[in-house]
Amino acid sequence: MAMPNEVLWDALIRDLRFQSLHWRKSAFLLGLTALSMAYYFLLPIGAAYFQDLFKIRVCGRHPR
Repeated sequence: MAMPNEVLWDALIRDLRFQSLHWRKSAFLLGLTALSMAYYFLLPIGAAYFQDLFKIRVCGRHPR
């Protein structure tokens, strides 16, 4: 018998709304992970092959 404050995890997992929410969360996190990894690996590759672009100062004082 379930206590008043006890969560029925089996019923929650079978709920279609929970499954939909879990799928959307997983898809979002997978996309965010892919974007982060692409940025992480492309930044040093870009710095190696496009050195002139990375020499442009975008903030701070320019040396005289």
